[in-house]
Amino acid sequence: MTTGRELSLAGACLFGGAAVGGLLAAGAGGTAFTPAAWFWPLLYVLIALAVLFCTGYVVALRREVATKRAYEAFHASPAFDLTFDGEGTRCIHQYHAPASLIPIGTTFTAVPSLSGTPLGLPMGVFASGPPQPHMLVRLHVKNLRDRALTGVRVKVCDARRVEDGQPAHPYPYFLKWMHDDTDEHPFSLVKGRDLPPDDAYAYVDLATKCMTAAAGFVLEFPLPHLRNIELAAQPTSVALEVTGADKESNREAPPVRKRFIIGVRPDGGLSVTPGDAT
Repeated sequence: MTTGRELSLAGACLFGGAAVGGLLAAGAGGTAFTPAAWFWPLLYVLIALAVLFCTGYVVALRREVATKRAYEAFHASPAFDLTFDGEGTRCIHQYHAPASLIPIGTTFTAVPSLSGTPLGLPMGVFASGPPQPHMLVRLHVKNLRDRALTGVRVKVCDARRVEDGQPAHPYPYFLKWMHDDTDEHPFSLVKGRDLPPDDAYAYVDLATKCMTAAAGFVLEFPLPHLRNIELAAQPTSVALEVTGADKESNREAPPVRKRFIIGVRPDGGLSVTPGDAT
């Protein structure tokens, strides 16, 4: 599609070329040059049009450059934030399930009326005993822009014990989106999630712990063999990275890294506090 800048350039070349041709003809004729009465008025009009189109070209060029700069500045601007919003929000979810339930994660549904009766669970997992209180902690994923992002995922880049800095989990991987609980976990495992501005339900599950058992906690990975690696019940520093792309342009958004400290509360639940910048 022809742009205003290209039209202005074409007009400047056309009328400027005609004006230059007229001036050259007048110069070549010297004192013997006797043009028709309309020649000089027309030449002045051509010069004025050439100047007008040249001005239009400069204005269009500056506007185009400014638009490109704004476009690049937009795509370089912060796109994500990751927060733990605390009590009374979706960042904390408490429920009852057998303490011996494996995995602890929210993919599996507990039967609240269980009382000493063996519990049959999906995928051949079995547990017995009365339900025990569990706590799941989540992080709120926020879109800081005014248009949608796509393919958004949150990855655990590193998990280390605060006490000695030793690795607490051997594998980096993506966390599970809240309610992405089918066996395929399509948004967590494959394509990520669309994230419009001000999405009130954009949370990733972070960690789960039985509140009455002395056992540790698990990170909420969508792959069971990763989620079932139990971490010791001690403060753990987890570095997370949020990635995704602008949905309209498909340009990658700048990734954001944040660190959170997962601790164990006196009541056996989990606490989450911001860590040092990552």
